[in-house]
Amino acid sequence: MDSRHVTAAIAAPLVATLSCSAGLELGALAERNQVGRGAPAIDTDFGSTFGTYVAQVTDASASLGWFASTCTFTGFASGGEGVIAKSQGIALYDFSEAMSFSITYGLASALGDGNTVGWTVVDLASGDFVFGLSFEGAAATTVGGVGASANGSFSGTLQAGSYLLVAAADCAAAGGSFSYTAAFAPVPAPGAVALLGAVGLLGSRRRR
Repeated sequence: MDSRHVTAAIAAPLVATLSCSAGLELGALAERNQVGRGAPAIDTDFGSTFGTYVAQVTDASASLGWFASTCTFTGFASGGEGVIAKSQGIALYDFSEAMSFSITYGLASALGDGNTVGWTVVDLASGDFVFGLSFEGAAATTVGGVGASANGSFSGTLQAGSYLLVAAADCAAAGGSFSYTAAFAPVPAPGAVALLGAVGLLGSRRRR
């Protein structure tokens, strides 16, 4: 599978949000579509390397900070009266070893009837959703043990492989801002954990 595109094989609640006319590219996308008023307004800032990506149109914006060990996203989308607004950020990570993953997120301001908003981690090889949380209106769908609270945090482990970290909102009703802050760190090998424990025990005995 092309590392810059994800197909409909990843079918899940966020797919409707992600399947926008500009395609699933790495970086930031903002789109405003006024029903019956011609072509949508779309701004994109796509790329393939770490950096900051920003896109903005009326009623929608997206700002993605994509770096080696951290990733941040702030989006805004607000629809209503025939307006559908979309905000999206997608980052790609390739890990040669297992990594701990932690994320703090705020989705509550973008919730509303007719809105879909959420974040997810996608295994690029299989197309499976590993971790994630999405809302369609007030109804939550969770993957991988993530809680159903719109504002919260989560941590888990990602095995070696390639992953997409996706945040998106598709708002047909009044919405608002949504965001996440994520971090990645190598998982210590079992031997290293044992060594750290032994060193701590030794230090404790010396202090006695």
